[in-house]
Amino acid sequence: MTSREEREVRDQDIAFYEKRIAQDPAGAIDLVKVGALYLSRARATGNEADLLSAEAAARRSLANRGQRNTGAWQLLASALLGQHRFVEAKAAAERLVALDPDGSTPLAVLAEVLLELGDYPEADRIFRRLTPQRFTLSLAARYARWQEIRGEAGAARRLLEWARDESA
Repeated sequence: MTSREEREVRDQDIAFYEKRIAQDPAGAIDLVKVGALYLSRARATGNEADLLSAEAAARRSLANRGQRNTGAWQLLASALLGQHRFVEAKAAAERLVALDPDGSTPLAVLAEVLLELGDYPEADRIFRRLTPQRFTLSLAARYARWQEIRGEAGAARRLLEWARDESA
């Protein structure tokens, strides 16, 4: 699929979920799904409005379902991180980790936020814990950034190349 086709599919998916949300405004899962699509589009285009839409979807999902909604906490942390609202992103990431303390993705999200806040010792502690899972697509980019900051550019590049090849 070409990038144009991918953009069209993503836009159609957003419209699909927005329609479902309008029909069931009390739901939570569709809000996380549409928020993730907005976040994906924001990453692809740099459109700040999509980051705000992702944040709004996460907050609505959490308002609709406060319990067992790790997807919304992860989405919220990522949307806030994308907006460089690091203190708020840290609070969301800490809530995510509290709900899933052994999950590698929640820990990686928190570690990424800690890097942005300059708390390198705590980020280092978390990333060292995640070393066995570094060859996981959801962790690879975050882990590679940590490696780069630590002066391990070659290892970071190899990990990113692995992730690129794995996702192709």
